[in-house]
Amino acid sequence: MDLYPATSTDIATVFTFALLDHFHLTRVDSHLSAENYCRILQRLTNYVFPDQTPDRRRELMRAWQQWNHLKNLKRYGFGNRTDQGHDPPGNGAFALFCPVCPQPGINLPEDWRSRPPLYLYYRYLVGDGNFVCNHVHVGGTQDSVRLGDGTGYMVPSEEYRKHVQESRETVEPPTCYEHRAVTDKNKTKKGYDSTGIVAVACARHGCFAPCACADMQKGERQLNMDYVVCKACEMTNAENLLGVLFAYDINCQYCVHFRERVSKGQYLSFPASVPIHFLIGLFHVHGHKEECLARYGPTFFPGAGVTSGEILESLWSQLNGAANITRTATLANRSETLDACMSDINWRKLQDMVGFLIRQRKRAVTELGLATQRFDQLDHTASPEQRSSWLAQMNRANNERTGNGNIAAMDMYNLSVETIEPKIAVQVRLMREEGRKNGAQVGVTTWVAEGILLQETQLSIRQLAEAHQRSPTDERALELQKKRAALLKRLNEIFAEASSLFPNLAFDGLLARRVPLRDVCTCEETCTCGAGGPENHRGDGLDVEYSIVPLPSSFQALPPGWEELGRKEEALRVAQADEALESLRGDIGHKSYLYRANRGLATGKRERTRGYDAINSVERSMRLNAQKYRLAQWSLEQLHALERYPQFKPLLREDTKAVTAIFDPNKPGLRTDDLSWIWKMSVKQDSEASNYLQEVYRINWIRSTSVRDRWREELDIVTAEMEWYIRYMLHRKKNATSWTCRPNSNQGQIARARSIALTFVTGHKRLSEAERNAYLGYFTNELLVGVYVLGYAVVTHNGEITVPWALRKFVRALTQGRLDDISVLLETAGEHGSQTDNLLEFYVGDWWSLFGPTSAPPSISIQHLIETWHTQSRNLVTLGRRSVIDLANLSSMSKEELVQARLVAEDTRLQLERESEIVLEHISEVQKRFDETTTLSDNLQAIIERFSREDMEESIAGNPSST
Repeated sequence: MDLYPATSTDIATVFTFALLDHFHLTRVDSHLSAENYCRILQRLTNYVFPDQTPDRRRELMRAWQQWNHLKNLKRYGFGNRTDQGHDPPGNGAFALFCPVCPQPGINLPEDWRSRPPLYLYYRYLVGDGNFVCNHVHVGGTQDSVRLGDGTGYMVPSEEYRKHVQESRETVEPPTCYEHRAVTDKNKTKKGYDSTGIVAVACARHGCFAPCACADMQKGERQLNMDYVVCKACEMTNAENLLGVLFAYDINCQYCVHFRERVSKGQYLSFPASVPIHFLIGLFHVHGHKEECLARYGPTFFPGAGVTSGEILESLWSQLNGAANITRTATLANRSETLDACMSDINWRKLQDMVGFLIRQRKRAVTELGLATQRFDQLDHTASPEQRSSWLAQMNRANNERTGNGNIAAMDMYNLSVETIEPKIAVQVRLMREEGRKNGAQVGVTTWVAEGILLQETQLSIRQLAEAHQRSPTDERALELQKKRAALLKRLNEIFAEASSLFPNLAFDGLLARRVPLRDVCTCEETCTCGAGGPENHRGDGLDVEYSIVPLPSSFQALPPGWEELGRKEEALRVAQADEALESLRGDIGHKSYLYRANRGLATGKRERTRGYDAINSVERSMRLNAQKYRLAQWSLEQLHALERYPQFKPLLREDTKAVTAIFDPNKPGLRTDDLSWIWKMSVKQDSEASNYLQEVYRINWIRSTSVRDRWREELDIVTAEMEWYIRYMLHRKKNATSWTCRPNSNQGQIARARSIALTFVTGHKRLSEAERNAYLGYFTNELLVGVYVLGYAVVTHNGEITVPWALRKFVRALTQGRLDDISVLLETAGEHGSQTDNLLEFYVGDWWSLFGPTSAPPSISIQHLIETWHTQSRNLVTLGRRSVIDLANLSSMSKEELVQARLVAEDTRLQLERESEIVLEHISEVQKRFDETTTLSDNLQAIIERFSREDMEESIAGNPSST
């Protein structure tokens, strides 16, 4: 009847299976609360008087918790167990992990350790904290029944509670800037027994790891992250891989005593033989010290591929919706609800994995080509000595990091000359002074720094708007509007924070000044960028990128009490000007070496070449950095502080030109050329500007090499993941099929097991009609070629070649015109005939069965091949002319089998060529005889027509002697 009772005794309320399934989806996908769902049911039952319908919220939640647990038992094979006293589901038993991350014994071949490249076999994880999914402490008892404690993605509650009680958070000296995750790790939140959650997921695809999500009691403490990292590595079998890559926002601090903390933790375990390498996501690493980028950036770690290390941020956006329905629930219900939501996220990842891998591979091919082009442009001007020296430096640094754990060796990826103090370092220094000063207003430095960053964002959006005005496109218009919306949101936040910091200040009554807009032309000779003239386009006056940001430099008169704010902005503006000039020098150096590769670009002869696009990209960056410098200079002038910094001179077009000594060293009069002032202010006096340029070139070459190498790795990894996905699905299908072999299984249990097994091989149904036709065409051609080559080899070699069993069924479906029936493919692909039927045990035919094991091979085998070809061609559906796929299904064969297969194929090819030549010679001789016979027949026919029977009789009668 498909009804589920709300209680096991005195049944008064039942729920249909369809309703429980529907409620489950609305809960895990739309995060609809039970209260809202029941209200909808009440209105559907009695739209006029919904309050007269009983509220079954409590019963529904109880039934759903049981229903969810029963469904998990069925899906993961526990429903097929009929033996008494079997073990209950263990840790992670109800959790799906990533189908394409390497998992020995599941989706990797047995000889994976001997298959290079070895960087394919790293466990790549990412961890992060979420303060939205918190839990309010509810008075009274929180005890409730946990049906699946630790069986999903949440950690085992009792073991984790003991770990938190027995572990101690140590105070360590900061190794980087004071990040909020470090400074607030011991900060409590009154009224909450959980301030949020920490979780670990696979960094490449965003699948939550089993038993790797835990509650935080205070801030984001190391003891919380230690537990979930160790559990994630344990549950994903990382100890059998070659190493672990772990990305985390504050890894520069977290990694310092990781091994020591694990060794002291009673409930922590991490194999000492497994190396772990710490990375920082690409979004967060730019907020760290400069050296953290090379030390922890994924771009500079060999084998990391192209992954941002920030995928948990997107997962939080999906999971945050569940915060409202779990914040006041019981702890057991909250845990199982979060488990269900994370399980649904992982399931949807699995469903979309095929499309993702196809898109990612296309992207990797395209980006690898672009990265190779950019590298070639830089590499073209490097000497052999430079290449070998820089490559040796990279290899030495990478070996020191991976082999000896010397993370400081990666500092060679940074400029070796002393540079300016970064703006973020100035901000940290001002914040520390702000915290030490009695009576100082806390948060002002951050507010000013955010305002400056907002102005820089306005500059970049102005540049995008001007590009759209010159060449409008729908894609650029959409991107522009999205950026404007984000900017408006940040601007409103700035004003809201200002109202909180300065409640007595009326900003509307202050006279503000708009930042003047004027680009710097960065062209070498003829101006093609349109800059350098009068003020650029201001939009319609309503665009948010032209709005005034309320900073001290923006007002004609400094508001009362803002003197300290003016000094803070002054320090930050000096750092902003230094940073802009530093970036500008790097762009000019890069541009100079691009000109060296193609001097025509420097003279205005810019044909549409690869170098043309590279120069335009560099010049856009130059114009943006020049605008940032002018913004900083203008702000210092408004603060009446510019005279204290005589090194900041007006920036002219001549100051942005490429360095002639680099791209045209033989130019006459070069000795009298003088470098711009921007090369003489931040480079130390004892360092030559030419050495600085060489160092800029070295850094660009090394980083360009790293980007190219990461895309090469990405292409290798994605290609391998495509095979691993197939292996994973077949493993899951085989595992589910094995449930039918358990003793005393009834027909219902067997049917459920088969339906679950079929779930993992139904990805074909997601193909479009065109994609399916293309797939069937490739499959058909490859199948036919395999049939004839393999079949002929079987006949020739007297049955020494073992034929895969399933190939017969495929060919039979092919000749009967049923190959487009996906169910036939699924049924055949899922059956195992023997141990040789691996991966796609899949190419089998039976036409050679006419020649039995006792019968002699045919005397003219080529004729049998041709006859069989014609017979099957008549039965085939016309699929058009298509290319033949390479022998991808040979990937599971051993080396000896491959050698044998190659010899058989070569013998077959030579035999076919010889026999085809003989047949062609015979056909040629027959054609000659046929031509002669045709000629004779034509002559005879002509004679017959010329002499009729009557004429011949008269001739004979009149001239008997002629007879």
